[in-house]
Amino acid sequence: MRLNRSERPRLSLVALLAEVKARVSRLCAGGLRWLLAQPLVAQVIGFAGVGGLTTVGTFILYQLLILLLPYWLAFSIAFAAGIAFSFAMNSLFVFQVEMARGRAVKYVLVYLASYALSLTLLALAIEWLGFSEVWAPIPVIAIMMIVNFAGARLVLTGGPAGSSQRSRVSRGNTTDCQ
Repeated sequence: MRLNRSERPRLSLVALLAEVKARVSRLCAGGLRWLLAQPLVAQVIGFAGVGGLTTVGTFILYQLLILLLPYWLAFSIAFAAGIAFSFAMNSLFVFQVEMARGRAVKYVLVYLASYALSLTLLALAIEWLGFSEVWAPIPVIAIMMIVNFAGARLVLTGGPAGSSQRSRVSRGNTTDCQ
């Protein structure tokens, strides 16, 4: 049975807005939980976090080593330490795989290739596209984050960045947010 307009209960504008806000909040909370439960999303966030820690740690180590060593040697040692740290953290926490010698060698090769590609893209941006030397690294870093994620995931998990692999995070039903 359908009620006509005069028979329907009336909500005040304030009550209606409160109800809409409550439903949106439940939907967003459930959607965010679902999004973060997706293995690829969790891996991208973890990879970015490890990358940030690696960058800060490498910079601090370089600053300490430069006090004792020539800049090129300080940079090389800090760079190698950064790759080692990144390999360990990405293996253990981001992709949750065992650290193995074969993976470590491949990981280093991915990052050496990444360095070469970064330098090539940087030169292209500056020399051919006319980007400023100051700002050219920004798009290069953005591109290389994607390339590095795909390379690291391929080496550490054996699957491409788009392949679905089950994570330790539960894939719960999001209907509980209604």
